[in-house]
Amino acid sequence: MSRSGSSSERQLSWSAGEGTPLLSPLSRSATRDVKLEISGSVRDNQEKWKNLADVDIGSLEQPGVHCTAQDMANDIDKDLADLKAHDLFDDRLPHRWSRRGSISLSGTGIPSPMNLPNTVNKYMVAAAFILDGIHGRKIGYRVDYTSLQLTRMFHADWYRHVFNFISLVCCALAFVENVQHSTHYLWVELVCLVLFGIDIYIRYAMSSDITKRQFRKREPWATVRLGLIALTFLDIGLYFLGVGVALNRTSRIFRPFFLIARRRNVRVVFGSCIRALKDVFVIICLEFCLVGFFGLMGYLLFADSSVILGVPFFSTLGDSLYNMLLISSCMPAMVPVILPYFERSQWSAIYFVIFVLLAHFFVAKLTIAVSYRTYKKNTEKMLIKRLQKRKIALRKAFDLLRDDEVTGKTHSIVSLESWIAICQYLKPSWTDEEAQLVFFSVDEDRDGTVDFAQFMQLASVLVNANISKRNRYSIQFDGLRKWQHRVRSVLLAETKIFGYPFVYGEMVVGFLIVLSIIQATQVNNYALTYSLNHTWRFVGICLLSLFTLEIALKLFAFGYDEFFHRPFCQLDLWIAAVGWVFYLLTSLYPGFPVVFYDLSLAVRSLRVLKLLNLIPPFHDILWTMSRILPLVSQLSLVIVSVVYSFAILAQSNYGPVLAAYPEELKPAATPWYVSRQVFQFDTFERALVTLFEVATLAGWNAVMDAAYVMTQSANTRVFFFTYRMTISNILLPIFVGFLVESFSSNQKPILAEETESSTTQLLPVIVDQMGVPDVTKLPPSHVKYKMSFQRRASDIQSAMFDFSKARKSTAEDELAKVKHQLQLITVMKDKELQALRAKLDDSRALVASLERNRVLSSSNASESSSGGSRPPLSASAASSKQGKAAFE
Repeated sequence: MSRSGSSSERQLSWSAGEGTPLLSPLSRSATRDVKLEISGSVRDNQEKWKNLADVDIGSLEQPGVHCTAQDMANDIDKDLADLKAHDLFDDRLPHRWSRRGSISLSGTGIPSPMNLPNTVNKYMVAAAFILDGIHGRKIGYRVDYTSLQLTRMFHADWYRHVFNFISLVCCALAFVENVQHSTHYLWVELVCLVLFGIDIYIRYAMSSDITKRQFRKREPWATVRLGLIALTFLDIGLYFLGVGVALNRTSRIFRPFFLIARRRNVRVVFGSCIRALKDVFVIICLEFCLVGFFGLMGYLLFADSSVILGVPFFSTLGDSLYNMLLISSCMPAMVPVILPYFERSQWSAIYFVIFVLLAHFFVAKLTIAVSYRTYKKNTEKMLIKRLQKRKIALRKAFDLLRDDEVTGKTHSIVSLESWIAICQYLKPSWTDEEAQLVFFSVDEDRDGTVDFAQFMQLASVLVNANISKRNRYSIQFDGLRKWQHRVRSVLLAETKIFGYPFVYGEMVVGFLIVLSIIQATQVNNYALTYSLNHTWRFVGICLLSLFTLEIALKLFAFGYDEFFHRPFCQLDLWIAAVGWVFYLLTSLYPGFPVVFYDLSLAVRSLRVLKLLNLIPPFHDILWTMSRILPLVSQLSLVIVSVVYSFAILAQSNYGPVLAAYPEELKPAATPWYVSRQVFQFDTFERALVTLFEVATLAGWNAVMDAAYVMTQSANTRVFFFTYRMTISNILLPIFVGFLVESFSSNQKPILAEETESSTTQLLPVIVDQMGVPDVTKLPPSHVKYKMSFQRRASDIQSAMFDFSKARKSTAEDELAKVKHQLQLITVMKDKELQALRAKLDDSRALVASLERNRVLSSSNASESSSGGSRPPLSASAASSKQGKAAFE
């Protein structure tokens, strides 16, 4: 039997067990009670993925750049061909396997591939490829059962969370360890390093044979992590041998980079920052040239004056260069430098003004522009590679699933049967009906097949869409639904003030928030009497109850899904939960510290964000901030990692030194000595605080001067200048530029975004055997399913770049599309006309029959009344009269 015949048999058996089969080519008449409502955002996202199928990703890269992802995918072509040729799935599964809402295979004697041990089929492999394509990963692993299971575990959410936890534990050791005096926590670090090594081995074990031989080239980040582990073990070995270089355990600076090198999204940010150093280094060299030129000029101009005045700022060339470099990065340092020369000659101020203008208003701003421009360019390249990996992986999955023997098709296609089989692995919670719904949301021809572009759209649904079922409600719930709509209308009722919409309910809540802030300030006012304090605490309980009532009403009016989709509803629920927990603890346990209840009052002050949200401009800003928050956290993680590494070095080199700073050296570092209790490096947490101040304060040189007084080493100044320039000249400009670019590219008007999300489309699911909508049968008013959009952080990051090109449809394509639409309309109108003609013929026959009966009855009545006196009408006359009546 041919493949099409076997497919038909399978579809027949599938439909036989369905309660409400959906759009099966052989059972379309049974699908008239199913309708799908699709969000406009889902359609827009599907079009973006469809455009990716038409874009040549290789053309977006630089010429001569070799595609490693394509080579890794090509390595397993022979294995994929063998797998497709010996398709165990089709041999062992002539019928559909067990699925929720479907027939069960128990008792049929047919084993399910989902339960077959150590079984690999093309659908399992294609599902793995689709997941790789969705997340933009390379497919350099083998297609055997063990490798697929390792791949599944390696990319699982729980495994990533475990790895993140281990990395955070390893980094947190810096807060408790004292490597110079004890090794109590060294075993924890060794365990973490072993687990990091196991993670790399899993990556190596699941790789293909060619990838294993070229592992260093094809898996560079895994190689970097392996190198960091080797350096750490070497450092630990030297530490135990008592080598002086390793006594401070400098390898601890690598700890946060184990996490960065493992997380792909953070890796993109970190890699872009590293690649930005090349262009930023040019600007830094320009700044050094400027400092060198003005340092030499200052030495020539003010060397004699320095000797006469007895100041050391320009007495030597080295002092001149150092002070000009200090002024370029620390503006408060200019005042003590310029003052003695300005008192001697006011014209000397021209020299300093010109230098400050060039250094701070030209070179510094140029550094910001170049830093972010290079960062964005490198990020775009890495995201292009991710899109390339996505298309390669999805193409491999499509080629593995395509049906080459389907007749009447001039291009490769994937059938509905294959899609349902894929959903067994990717969406096990979907029923067959839901899987078919998704399939026919992109299958415009309704023939049960999709091409590669439509296959890309199906892949987008797997990651960006949510299928929700709208259940029919019984008569008992009709009243509840009506009350739900009424409460929703009351909560969302709004008016316009100065042209801006304001919601009445939110304004009432805003008043309660103001009252809550007043209560939080008065409850800790010890000047009040006990009775007033007790009254304010009672007011706080009443406000907490009102906020809880607000949450309950919103949960009832909006429903579970919409309630937890609204960020401020989640914030309200979290704040109310914290308030009730601490209130119960302080009430049930009198000895429980009241400070925790006060802490809950402070947490309640976060509701001020809801007040800002009432103002439309702030509403747009907060909405945009909520979208870019995941990306900001990734870039912040990179910055914190750099600060972590410098804090390890600062604690090791300057912790004991500054802690033992003698009082007799106070004049040499007076600004630091006044705040010496704050700016210290003796513990890791104080080192972090001090370096934060060095990165942000204008007078950061006070810390550097104090450390230099104690060490008298030029390396001290190199360390602090390097840290300051890394943060202020590289990372902070990238962060600022990233925020500006993110706001400009993602601040789509919120009204337009909400309108797009709420705009829906009903698919014409009532079709005939030819796949044409049958308008003679009215569709049901009930919509059974709704497909909504879920945005990911990677979508927001991709919004900063325009990778996809518009689909260039030629005039012939447009003409063919119009012809197809006209053909559908013509067929529909023909069916309407045929139905009307059939009804007209039936009406005419009915009228003629009634008229004939009337004439016959009247004739019989006349004959009986006249008693035969009048002759009966002739046949011709009767026929003429009947025809006239029929005509009328």
